[in-house]
Amino acid sequence: MFDNYRKYVIGNLIRKQKILVVRDSGHFERVQLGAAKSKTMYGTLYLRPDRTIRLELKMRSAKQILELLSYYKEKDRTAYHQMALSVLTSTIDILTEDTKKTRQPELYVREQFWSTFLSSEPKKLKWKDVQKKSEAGQKSLEVSYNKSLKAIVGRIYNLANRFADYKNKNSITEELLSAIGNPVETPLLS
Repeated sequence: MFDNYRKYVIGNLIRKQKILVVRDSGHFERVQLGAAKSKTMYGTLYLRPDRTIRLELKMRSAKQILELLSYYKEKDRTAYHQMALSVLTSTIDILTEDTKKTRQPELYVREQFWSTFLSSEPKKLKWKDVQKKSEAGQKSLEVSYNKSLKAIVGRIYNLANRFADYKNKNSITEELLSAIGNPVETPLLS
């Protein structure tokens, strides 16, 4: 199948790189997926001494690694496994030759051994969508920060108006600045 990978395999990993099947004296040794010098990802498929086949993908993008690891929880790894399968199928997916010819993703059918290996129907991950989601999260964090800051400024303004006879605005500002600068020593924050 990997000798004729253009008929069966799709994914980000092979978009620019060839799949190379390495043989030693005519015997299968490994399949190289992408190039080791890739700045994003590359992989290897090989036969272990115990006769099991191992597929290793090596991610290089720190953002992608952090996104994948953000799903990891020691007690429940379900979300992490789903995300890992999404990364895998967006990186490399093995289809039947007839459905790949259609070039219509909604008609694609995976090869039986690949479907069995995946044991589910993971959705392909689009890193652009993940990046947009992350950027949206950053924007919502900025919005949340601005709302919190506005609320704090309003409280300070109300504090200054309420105790205008007791303290002037400059002394309140100085006390707040010293409280922020030395939170342990200042009685305001204790």
